[in-house]
Formats: sequence, C-alpha cells, structure tokens
Amino acid sequence: MKEKKKPDVAKLLGITDDLMFQNVMKDPINCRMFLHEVLPDLDIQGLTVRTQERIAFNKEEKFSVLDVLIKDSKGRRYDIEMQVAPQKDLDKRARYYMYKMMEAGFLHQGDGYGELAAVYVIFVLPFDPKGKGLKRYSFTYSAREDKSVELNDESEIIYLNSKGKKGDVSQGLEDFYSLMEGKSTTNGKFIK
Repeated sequence: MKEKKKPDVAKLLGITDDLMFQNVMKDPINCRMFLHEVLPDLDIQGLTVRTQERIAFNKEEKFSVLDVLIKDSKGRRYDIEMQVAPQKDLDKRARYYMYKMMEAGFLHQGDGYGELAAVYVIFVLPFDPKGKGLKRYSFTYSAREDKSVELNDESEIIYLNSKGKKGDVSQGLEDFYSLMEGKSTTNGKFIK
C-alpha cells in the first residue's frame, strides 16, 4: 500500500493565516529577525514575545487582542498585527493599540518622562491602506505647519503593504511580501 504524503501545512495555510503567523512570530529569533527588517536602525535584543494578548485595564473598557506583543531588553514595546482584509477605522485601531501599550508601560512615582518606553505598532497588510502604492507607510507626529518638525516621543505606526510598488524596503521585507503573495522568494536567511 502506498503511503500518503503529509500535506505541507505552511503551503496550505500561508503566512497570512492568523495561526501560522502567530506560530512563526512566537519564536523570539523569528520575531527579532522580522523586527530587524522593519526597524534596522534599532539594536533589538532580549525579546519577550506573547501572542493573542488581551489588553484591557478595567471591566468597562473595550478589550482588544493583539496578535504579537513584544517587549525587548530596553523596555521598547512592539505590536505586530497581520490584517488580511481592509477594515474601517484602521488608523484609529492602530492608535488604540498604541495607547494601550503605552498604558502598560506606565511610569512609577519618581520616574522621569524620559523613561517612557518607545512603542511601535506594525500592521502587515496584503492590501494598500492608503491607496498611494507605497510598500511602507511610517507615521510619526510632526507639525502640520512644517513636516520637518517632529515630536520625539518614540512612537510609530507602520503599515507594511505587500501590494506596494513604490518606495524601498529591505530585501528581507521584499521576500516576506512575496511569501504573503504566494510568489517565489530569494530564500534568504530571514525567509528560511
């Protein structure tokens, strides 16, 4: 009798599947490599990774479930969300997640404001959230009157758009986008 070949679960589900994405990202090494592709200027070490983290601080408030919540050895916090379908109010959802992570990193009496942790909310999207064709949209606070004047609060919301054609991203992110789209990759170290 011929033995049945087991299906390749990774090919069946794909990286955009919620369960697959969480299983890949719960490994601190995979998570660190992903964050390095997204935020190459940061020295990211010593990660604590939690998946499907519920955030709410009291009974009356709306709770949310974060796909991948990360804290590094420097206290910086990251939320990585795989969002496969466009949803209304994505910007406000990202802001809500950011503020919830900021609440989790509150200051103790006697702490200075400079000790507030940096916070990054990263949405990985197989659609263009802003319709401008960018591969990456990075949002920080800047003065409406002069965009070169920024608030240095160390918070950022990033939309990674696998459908984007404009702008530069690392080869690792290009490969990740290809993986999301079911296309071939360079099989670089990050993808492996």
